[in-house]
Amino acid sequence: MMWEHYCLTEGTTMEVGKGEDCNWCGKEEEEELMKADGFEEALIGRGQQFNSDFYVYSYTKCIQLLMEEGMTDEEAVEYFEYNIQNAWVGKGTPIFLYDERWSEWND
Repeated sequence: MMWEHYCLTEGTTMEVGKGEDCNWCGKEEEEELMKADGFEEALIGRGQQFNSDFYVYSYTKCIQLLMEEGMTDEEAVEYFEYNIQNAWVGKGTPIFLYDERWSEWND
């Protein structure tokens, strides 16, 4: 059996033997990545930092999804930042990309 990951050292997707580290970059096989339940529509990709993979979500889309459930913009931001964005659930905790809203904070 093999597991697959994108090797930064080789610049390509590599298959590595189950239970083994990548010979090139040292990446270890990880458990299943954590997902933000209820925010599937906001998932925009995967990222990697220090040989750890994680899912990447659109901050703006997450807020929009909460507003579609009846929250105001202010309520959605407060709820999301406190309960979702700042929750650490272990290795593989997802991150949230400040995409369209970045201009609001970058003045």
